[in-house]
Amino acid sequence: TYTVTGTSSSNGCTATASSVIGINTTAPTAGITNNTGSTELTCARTSISVTATGGTAYSWSNGSSVVSTTADLTITTAGTYTVTVTGSNGCTATDAVTITSNTTAPSVAVAPTSGTLTCATTSITLTASGADSYSWSGGGTGTSKSVTTANTYTVTGTSSSNGCTATASSVIGSNTTAPSVAVSPTTGTL
Repeated sequence: TYTVTGTSSSNGCTATASSVIGINTTAPTAGITNNTGSTELTCARTSISVTATGGTAYSWSNGSSVVSTTADLTITTAGTYTVTVTGSNGCTATDAVTITSNTTAPSVAVAPTSGTLTCATTSITLTASGADSYSWSGGGTGTSKSVTTANTYTVTGTSSSNGCTATASSVIGSNTTAPSVAVSPTTGTL
């Protein structure tokens, strides 16, 4: 409380007046709400949405530059994101969220990688490995596919942990040319 006393020069009388000065330097309570429910980017989850709380102004940084000046932020790259929250009194506080990435494709393989259909071998069974689920070109799902025509068969394998995919192929040829049969002599007399 600041009080001033004023004195009149003509009669020496005084009077006072006061001013009460308060202080508000309380920092805001910075918070981050994860709207996506995960902090891991994957092939299936390509963005994460977060919202800063606790202030009247916001500034998001990825460590090297400001990436947003609103409460909401959509993150598509792994890293640590720090928000500076400013309260109505101009005081600031920070909070941070770390986003990781899991975009490793499965190691998909198919066996055999090549084969030949013949008159004796009328079908070949292709077997995929390295992923959790499979989809075959030309239709079909599952680990194996039985083929009866020459073609290049591609399998797409998907990892259930991150939704990432990879492909592998098998080239199936065909050799069903009949042999050239000849008999000699073509005619004869007993």
